[in-house]
Order: sequence, then structure tokens, then C-alpha cells
Amino acid sequence: MKLTFSVSGNQLRCVEDRTPLGRRHLLPYDPPRVAELSAELLSVLERANRARTLSDANLANLKLAGEELARQLIPKDLQARLRDTMGSLALTIDEELAPVPWELLYDGEQFLCRRFDLGRRLITDWRPNATVWRPAELQQPLRMLVICSDTRGDLERLEQECTSLLSNMDAHPDKLSVRLLRAQDLESVRRSLKSYDLVHFAGHADYDPTDPGGAGWHLGDGKLTADEISTLGMARPMPVLVFSNACQTGLAGPWNDQRRGRVLSLAGSFLLSGSRFYVGTQWELVDGIGAQVAAHFYDALVRGANVGAALRAARLRVIEDSGEESLGWAGYVLYGDPTHVLLPAAGTAQQPDAGSSATGRLGVRATLPWKRRITADQVAERAAADAEGGEPRAPLPPWLVAGIMVLMLLVAAVLGAWLVSMFR
Repeated sequence: MKLTFSVSGNQLRCVEDRTPLGRRHLLPYDPPRVAELSAELLSVLERANRARTLSDANLANLKLAGEELARQLIPKDLQARLRDTMGSLALTIDEELAPVPWELLYDGEQFLCRRFDLGRRLITDWRPNATVWRPAELQQPLRMLVICSDTRGDLERLEQECTSLLSNMDAHPDKLSVRLLRAQDLESVRRSLKSYDLVHFAGHADYDPTDPGGAGWHLGDGKLTADEISTLGMARPMPVLVFSNACQTGLAGPWNDQRRGRVLSLAGSFLLSGSRFYVGTQWELVDGIGAQVAAHFYDALVRGANVGAALRAARLRVIEDSGEESLGWAGYVLYGDPTHVLLPAAGTAQQPDAGSSATGRLGVRATLPWKRRITADQVAERAAADAEGGEPRAPLPPWLVAGIMVLMLLVAAVLGAWLVSMFR
């Protein structure tokens, strides 16, 4: 499913992409109310982050605010269809709507980020600075760079995240060739970025509303800023995917526009410079949770899942492992086409039509009419089945095989008797 949201004065326009015709919806748009509800969602997550768990009361408040925000942004008849659908959901949104936590919109039964393989695409007046682009379909093994930078010394599990990623990905040498960048200085990162297809950053990032271009990754001898990143896409292409697992657990104070904008600023800089996909967080993460999400995300990718399905599988796996009260499932945002398969199985082609994806087809069957639960493994496996050209079929039961053979023998006997009678 594809939805486009744009703002025109006091109206919100939603276009539902239906082949061959789209459907347009118009809603009254109340910017202060949308901002208030968005801030309320982030405030709930702030309280949960301080307590290092999402309590039942906080989860209930998250659902209430998410449901009200959905009523502000999603047409009523479209809300009903979303509840009866799963699979991929590609959102194209005005840049002024980017601070909205779309992933946490609640349809009365589930959050969007847990129901859909969700990805965002921004509508903006900015012109890309990239002069060359890395092709969407890359020859395997893809080259992956892991950057770990604990400039404050407060990320106890950071080293474990990086070494675990390396050991896990080393088990798939036909898919990925991984390198850990130990020299975390600005010059080393600048030189290395464009030599890799995938880049994973783990560490601290920041955002200052008075200087949005100054947002960036904290490194050993300074900060790689959004302004600088946005100008790097010349001569050689930028990585196709950037996973910014940035944690700011040392910060305090209320959730506000300053923190909410961080992911947009960094995402915009990488997208402007030529990256096709960006995964980041809109708020702080408890140390260690981000490592779990990243491990499950890359595990699904190497199994052939599309980018959106890999992130949803990671969310669901964190919930399965640590419960719904864990915070990792709620914090992540994907910019880019959620249906794209970065690591398809050997001999298979990329599926160009998001509407024909296995996750889309199977998601509908999984929710109607019984609304069966989908696990993280099923999300990844079904996306991988799509990359291989379809769903794996179970073998026929033995009794059915035997019946077919008996029927074939009977038909052959009758045909033989008829041929003998014809030639007498």
C-alpha cells in the first residue's frame, strides 16, 4: 500500500495509491493539535526511557495518544482498511509532517510500525547534492562498515554491539564483507564512508534547533555534521544504506522539537548526498536495546527480507525476546522504499512492484478473517520467499499422492480397454 500526505493551508490531503486509479481524501488539518499529540507520544517515551521500561500505564497512554493522532491524520474509511491489511506501507509525506511519529499511530488494534513494513519518503524543495548514485541492485557480497564511537564513555554495551555484528555477519561471507573501523577520527570516517555499500554507526548523535546543519555523529576528534554529510555525494557514490544507531542516554530534560528533529536532520543529509535508505531513531535508546534491534535487522536482511520487513521483524523479535515493555521496537524510523530487497537470494531478481510482495499478500491472509498473529521469523521468511519468486509450498500429504496414483491407473486401464475394443 502507498499513501501520500501533503498539507495545503488548513487541509490535509491524503492520496491512496490504487492501480490504475488513486483515491484522494481531504481532511481538516489542525497543526497545533497534531504537534500536541506528537509531543505527548514522545513524552510517554521519555518517561519510559527514564524508567528503562514501558509500563502498562505508559503503554496505555501511548495507545490513546496514537489513536487520537491517527484520527487527526488518517481518513475514517481508510482507517478501517488499514486494520484489515498488513504487508508493506510506503508513506510519502511533506517535510513539515516528518516530525510526526507516524510509526506510533494506533488503529485501535496495533501500531502502524508493528502492522506494516513501514518506510517514509520526504517531499521537499531541497535539491539533492549527489552527482552519482550507488545502484539499487548491488553485486554480493556487499561491503559493510561498522563504526563504534563512545566519546563519552557511558555506553557499556557498545563494544558488544559492534563485535556481535561482526561475528554474526562473518557467518555470511557470500552476502556481506564486514569491517570494523577502529580509528574513529573524522578523517578516517570521511575517507571510508564512500568505500562501502552499508554503513552502521553506533554511538552518540545530537541536534540543535538553532543550528540544524550542526547535527551529526560524535567522533573521537570532533563531529561529522549534517552540513558536511550533505555535500559528500560527489565523484563517488555514498552508501546505499546507513543505519544510525545513535544513543543519547546522557541527556535529560523534556522531549521537544530539539530532539524530535534529530533523525530528520541526519536522514535528510544522507538522502541529499545520495544514500537510498536511512534507519535512525527519533529519541534516546536505553543502552543495549539498539544492539538487539540492529542484530535482528541484519539477520533478516541476509535471509532475503526487504528493508521494511527486516525492520519490522527486528521490532517483533525484540518484543518476543524482552516483552512489549521493552523500548527498542518503538524508536526506529526507516526512510526509503520498504519493499526493496538489498540481499536477494542468488539467481533471483528484485521485485519491482510493492503491491505484489509476499509480505503484502500473506499479511492480508494472516489478518483475515481470523487475525492470526505474525511472528518476527514469519515476517523475515515471507519476505525472503518473495525475493525467491514466491512462497514455499508444503509437500502433498501421502494419502493424496496415493489417491492420485490410483486414479491415474484406473484412467489408463479404461483407456486401454477402449483402444482394444476399437481395433477388434
